[in-house]
Amino acid sequence: MNNKVSKNLQILKKSDSTRTFSAMVIFLVCGAVAGCILSLYTQHTPNLNFFQNDIFSAVENEIDAYSFGRTYFNLTKYPFIIFLLSFTVFGYTLIPLIISLKSFLLAFSISTILQLYGSKCFFLPLSLFGIQTFLSIPTLLLIATLGVEVSKSFSLKSGKGKFYKKDKSIFKYILLFFTLMFSLLLFTFLDIALTPRLVSLSIK
Repeated sequence: MNNKVSKNLQILKKSDSTRTFSAMVIFLVCGAVAGCILSLYTQHTPNLNFFQNDIFSAVENEIDAYSFGRTYFNLTKYPFIIFLLSFTVFGYTLIPLIISLKSFLLAFSISTILQLYGSKCFFLPLSLFGIQTFLSIPTLLLIATLGVEVSKSFSLKSGKGKFYKKDKSIFKYILLFFTLMFSLLLFTFLDIALTPRLVSLSIK
């Protein structure tokens, strides 16, 4: 009987994680759609100068235009915010909003560049954001899915007035987070080596 109960609990946990992951993907898509719509209906683009300066500096200075610290910060800032929210009782409500915010800003940025330079410069936003997006989005979805589950457990335990310090799932989550942060540290070298050159080739 105990084995059956444990198996049923494991199945429930897997189904909960699947539903949470699906919800994160939905928030990601909703944020991206909202970013595209807002970009289309926004007459003034306040980030115009920002993008132009970044593009021109990448062309002129090649790899020196992208600093290691700035690139690593851009890759890890949203996962780090989600990680901190995971250990709060209200994190499971805020984490999906962080996912939507990330996808909103990314989609808004890409749409703005396409409006500025036209559809012929399709490879420009792809080269500018491609590597970072390829690395950060899967990391965000994984951290967010597990973070929501951890935050829910904190919320339930706080309602009961109990916190379990020796929760193995929380320690696994912390270990996974730092493993991903180290992986992004390694991928930062790839980003600063390729992105400026890809942007330069796209413009030329």
